[in-house]
Amino acid sequence: MAEVFRRTRVVRFGQCDPAGIVYYPRYTEIGHELLEEWFREALEVDFHTLHEVWGQGFPTASLELDFLRPSRYGETLECSLWITHLGESSLRLVMELACAGEVRVRIRQRLVNVDYQSLRPAPMAPALRTQFARFLHAKETT
Repeated sequence: MAEVFRRTRVVRFGQCDPAGIVYYPRYTEIGHELLEEWFREALEVDFHTLHEVWGQGFPTASLELDFLRPSRYGETLECSLWITHLGESSLRLVMELACAGEVRVRIRQRLVNVDYQSLRPAPMAPALRTQFARFLHAKETT
């Protein structure tokens, strides 16, 4: 069975607009924090090692957010991340941010492995690709 990476976040006052709901750009920040935690905790390579030691990175090639319901200050978001496509140098992933089982935001993101010297796409390291495969799902929703 494919894995799903899960963490929770409490919506902070500073993430909200004057109406008391999460200001939409903050969801990209929450998503990026989740992505960094996934690399560090589940894939066992932090961004510093990936960038500074390996000389590689996974910049975002495309990003799409669906805002399904608003989230408010003080709510706890259940954040989930999994992969829907794994190529030689890129992957597509989905993140869902939900509250009480209700999906509030769905994020679709395509990351491309690049070599920092050439800034060109490069094949993923086999060990990292194996780690990614643990999170590969056949469909977009879990």
